[in-house]
Amino acid sequence: MLVWEEKYGQEGYDAYARWIMDLYLEYGQRHPLYDPPWSDLFGVTTYEKGGSVMHMLRQVLGDSAFFAGLKEYGWRNANEAVITDDFQDVMEEVADQDLDWFFDAWIYGPGHPHYETGWRVHPPSYQSSAAYEVEFAVSQMQNQSQHYYPFRMPAEIGIYHDGAEEIISFIDSIGYQRFSVEVDYEPDSFLFDPANKILCELVYHDDIDDVPQPGIAEQPVAAIGANLAADALFTDLLHVRFSNPGSEPITLSLYDASGRRVKVFYQGKTREFYRVYPLHELAAGVYFVRLEQASGSYTSVKTVKIR
Repeated sequence: MLVWEEKYGQEGYDAYARWIMDLYLEYGQRHPLYDPPWSDLFGVTTYEKGGSVMHMLRQVLGDSAFFAGLKEYGWRNANEAVITDDFQDVMEEVADQDLDWFFDAWIYGPGHPHYETGWRVHPPSYQSSAAYEVEFAVSQMQNQSQHYYPFRMPAEIGIYHDGAEEIISFIDSIGYQRFSVEVDYEPDSFLFDPANKILCELVYHDDIDDVPQPGIAEQPVAAIGANLAADALFTDLLHVRFSNPGSEPITLSLYDASGRRVKVFYQGKTREFYRVYPLHELAAGVYFVRLEQASGSYTSVKTVKIR
């Protein structure tokens, strides 16, 4: 890609980046870049996905930190054997930021995100100072048994009107999100990741209500005859409340969107329960608070840690 950029400019770089992404998406295997199987050691996952990951890291860090990191990595490890940690350590040091979130997903994790997205344009109203409100929904619908979930990436959406483009930047990290922006024109189309900065598959929907939501299914409250409530959104503190009229032995837990239990909050027979849990160390994402009986019956509610 750097050779094409030098020879053909930004257009050449973008074309080559898109080409190797498409090769991986069509022919690549869904194993991590790290320690690939011998049968695919020299395949498109190693090379085309590997090049795409370097392309994405450049977008994440910016040219100054990215190229300074490559230079330092080369000088520091000249004539030595290296492992992935050596590269990550140097890039983190030069960029002055933690990159576990990037390497865990793109190097040590398998696959890639499958985004589904849609929009809705709200016309002007007397309550709005802007002309139009544009609402978006973005979901990661990859098979969680074959792909990392959820990927966290800085992402962009391009909004278009009469050939003009406006770029909206946001962080996608929670599997499903809806957000809106205000513009002073009537948009006629939009594109997710218009500059091809993310290795992904993409499906568009005509309306945000058609965008599916990932994660484990929520069970009706009637399943165990108990009432459970938790914050729909939280940052560091999660409020949880439940009632257990029959004083049944129950377990209160927190699960991530892949169905893995992250924490056990409470085990006992209390009838009325209210607690506030500090969860500042928890990664942003979609979670489920589950109230479960010994028989396996349970009810759950969804909550989203937004940062």
